[in-house]
Amino acid sequence: MYIRRTKTKSLEDGSAYFTYRIVESVRIGKQVKQRTLLNIGADFTIDKKYWPLLTARIEQLQQGLEPHQEELFNLADDLNQLLEATAQRYSSLMTAKLSQPLDSKTTTRDFHHVDINHVEAINARSIGVETLALHAPHSSYS
Repeated sequence: MYIRRTKTKSLEDGSAYFTYRIVESVRIGKQVKQRTLLNIGADFTIDKKYWPLLTARIEQLQQGLEPHQEELFNLADDLNQLLEATAQRYSSLMTAKLSQPLDSKTTTRDFHHVDINHVEAINARSIGVETLALHAPHSSYS
């Protein structure tokens, strides 16, 4: 996962500006393609040298991992808080974007009736202690 800066031209006056995206590389067969995970927009102000820290933290959040003490941002408190808040925000936006509900028209329903009071086994096999119990002579204890 990384951040890509893309030069874009305005449709109104043709002036150029930059937009930012969080992108990942995906191998599809023999080709490697980039997939945009989140379009950040043009108002991204974090310094480029902190981008690897930010994307690493976003990946941790996406995987549900907590950072180890040595992996925490070793920066000034204000910058540390900014990066953590930004990582939290982008992670939640990515989760919301990537977890869109399925279209109910395309899902097929396959219902089966199950009697939970009756179990029927076909070709059932026992192992271990169960086998010994099955072959033990029946005796009654008084």
